[in-house]
Amino acid sequence: MRRKRLSADLRPQAEKEMPEYIHVEHTRVFPDSVTVAAFSGATWRFIPIPDWVQRRRPKAVLRWISWRCRHHYQEKRGRLFLFGEICGYRIVYPDYSILLDTSGKFREQRTGTFTPGRGSLAIRRKPWISIFSSAFASGRMRGSNS
Repeated sequence: MRRKRLSADLRPQAEKEMPEYIHVEHTRVFPDSVTVAAFSGATWRFIPIPDWVQRRRPKAVLRWISWRCRHHYQEKRGRLFLFGEICGYRIVYPDYSILLDTSGKFREQRTGTFTPGRGSLAIRRKPWISIFSSAFASGRMRGSNS
């Protein structure tokens, strides 16, 4: 059985519906150490979705994400460095997000774009470094093999 390829005009629309990344929901509003979070960019709050997963069908992508959330929770023993207990995961799409519990099961869907918490470190009232990772913001996290 042959698969039909997406026509060129439908490809951008299909790519918009793919999730961008997984955000790890945590209990703390502020990290234990703002300085460490600022220097590191706190990229451990985000789980990238590899390109090979993005090429799958939407149901297969959601199954992988559910598995990845369960595995991440077990791997981290329910704690996120500097940010406390892991209380869920958020699949971030361009126009909406889906909340999952720690076992990777659906909790709720929220409309609108999601922006993770941001912060910065200032020295002598001059912004010095941002907690929101520049590596993540530039899209370099996408397609990594985690």
